[in-house]
Amino acid sequence: MRFLLLRMIMIGYVLFLTGCAVATVGMTQQELLSAEGTPGNKWVGVDGVECWRYGSRHVFLQNDRVVKIAFRERYFNSANLMIGLPEAAVISLEGPPLSVSAKKDVKYLVYKNRTRKFRSKDFYIHIVNGVVESYGGEGDFDSPKPD
Repeated sequence: MRFLLLRMIMIGYVLFLTGCAVATVGMTQQELLSAEGTPGNKWVGVDGVECWRYGSRHVFLQNDRVVKIAFRERYFNSANLMIGLPEAAVISLEGPPLSVSAKKDVKYLVYKNRTRKFRSKDFYIHIVNGVVESYGGEGDFDSPKPD
């Protein structure tokens, strides 16, 4: 009951701020379709998480419920990433990488990650067989770039 009340308050607040119905975490797939309409693009990750694109927003669904909403930003935001997200979805979310390194079925996409005002550092996305296998800054996993 508390969850439902909190959810209703959150939805009401968002509607008040925007003046229209928008996606919120916890919505069902049917509620999302009613509020936002048909997405411009859809894809499914290997873990079964669906991503629906609405303009610059990406809505992630699991078991027919909204679990995450991501917005495009000027700088890379690792909060938009999920293990199993297809490479095409990463590029759709974040735009083209600064550089790409590849060897066989393994790729590293390199982005700039804003760490502090006016500072940024390289951020690596490790793609294996077309999906995100891991991600992080240099030194966050064994090898920041392929051999």
